[in-house]
Amino acid sequence: MIEIQTAGPFTTIQDRGRQGYQHIGVPTSGALDDDALMLGNALIGNDTTCAAIEICFGGFHASVDRPTALCLTGSIKAQMIIHKPTGERLEIACAVPVIAQDGDRIEIPPFGDTLSVLLAIGGGIDVAVIYGSRSTTVNAQLGGLEGRCLKEGDRLDCGSAETQNALASPCDKDLYQAHFAPQTNLRIIAGPQDFWFTPDALATLTTTPFSVSPQTSRMGMRLSGEGLAHKGPADIISDGMVRGAIQVPADGQPIIAMADHGTMGGYTKIACVISADLGALGRLRPNLKITFEMVTAQEAKQALEAKSARLRALMP
Repeated sequence: MIEIQTAGPFTTIQDRGRQGYQHIGVPTSGALDDDALMLGNALIGNDTTCAAIEICFGGFHASVDRPTALCLTGSIKAQMIIHKPTGERLEIACAVPVIAQDGDRIEIPPFGDTLSVLLAIGGGIDVAVIYGSRSTTVNAQLGGLEGRCLKEGDRLDCGSAETQNALASPCDKDLYQAHFAPQTNLRIIAGPQDFWFTPDALATLTTTPFSVSPQTSRMGMRLSGEGLAHKGPADIISDGMVRGAIQVPADGQPIIAMADHGTMGGYTKIACVISADLGALGRLRPNLKITFEMVTAQEAKQALEAKSARLRALMP
């Protein structure tokens, strides 16, 4: 059992999301940073699909009532602080698996290099499986704990404690930092409605920086910058959406579809962030300046293969 003392501004239960249900209107959701989720689970002996606690911005406090395997991932600056009943204070870096003991208090202070971190817990968070996932979709009030953010007083059941005997060694620090360092240049593939935009808009997309808006959420990352002009109306007949799609409404300011994006969208989509960069996208904090680089489908495939190889090198 984990009991929440302070949840922080936006903390939810997430796993790898709901696959195969968008056709009936069910969002995929899942962790903003799938790489962090898989790595954290692997380092404590969990299946990589186990549900973990996603913490946005920090300010999280909780306690455990029995020996519990823990691992924090997704940042190069964040740390987990374990407060022992004796008054001892242990500072644990990201990607370092550890066993918290009965009565320990866990703190994740605010962090400044990423939007979210994942706290993997031995056996995973045990909540109901809905459409194949334990992930929380707050805007749909679906999954997780009552379909909402976690709050003070919540008590979360965990799976078997047997994973405490399967802790891996900490990751290679240099490899970990290289993989999870902030990445502000995102690679994109044009379309599917790139023809809806003026040539100047397509050039602007890849030659000028955009700022991540404070209005960013798990549903969409709003950007501000030089407007992207349409040839005609901004609206289209609604069609299917994927994570990373870059929609552009009539005001010309892009919105990138994030983990909780709707299954359909009626704004033109100028491009889409490639799969290899979706983890980096999920780590972007408000007010960062970002740029886009256009690549081909073949280059996107090669980038995904390279990213997957780097992640495998971090796995135990």
